[in-house]
Amino acid sequence: MKKIMVLIALILCSASSPSPPPDEPPSKHHQYFAEALKAQNKRDYAAAIELYQAAISEKKDDADAWNNMGYCYRMTAKGYLDKAGDAYAKAINYNPEHEAALEYQGEYFVMVGQLMSAYRNYQALEKMDSDEAKKVKAKLDSVLEEAQAVLKIYQP
Repeated sequence: MKKIMVLIALILCSASSPSPPPDEPPSKHHQYFAEALKAQNKRDYAAAIELYQAAISEKKDDADAWNNMGYCYRMTAKGYLDKAGDAYAKAINYNPEHEAALEYQGEYFVMVGQLMSAYRNYQALEKMDSDEAKKVKAKLDSVLEEAQAVLKIYQP
């Protein structure tokens, strides 16, 4: 009977799970990513980009870090594009016939998808017989050509 009790005790002890390993500190990659995410959520995109780059240097195949870094770059660019649009609007407000400002604003409108606004700038430049009109028209033509190619794919 004693042997059976010892055997049962041994079986019960061996069936229990091992002790969990001690808590390990997060990896450098994890630390960088977590800090980057905090910076991104605070809209500190420059800091987030640096931290995502550090995370990627530790783990190059981290699709989430690459994706979030792309988002931060895009949001940084958007901020600068908004400022560019404001600057062009002010230049044209002060001088409605400023050819370079009309051309650059037209290109800006193409970049941000405001094609009708870009077309109005093109028309204003054409009316002024400006060579700058050709540059805006070339940008519009390029976008329209690409849009037509996409429409061909999606038309039944």
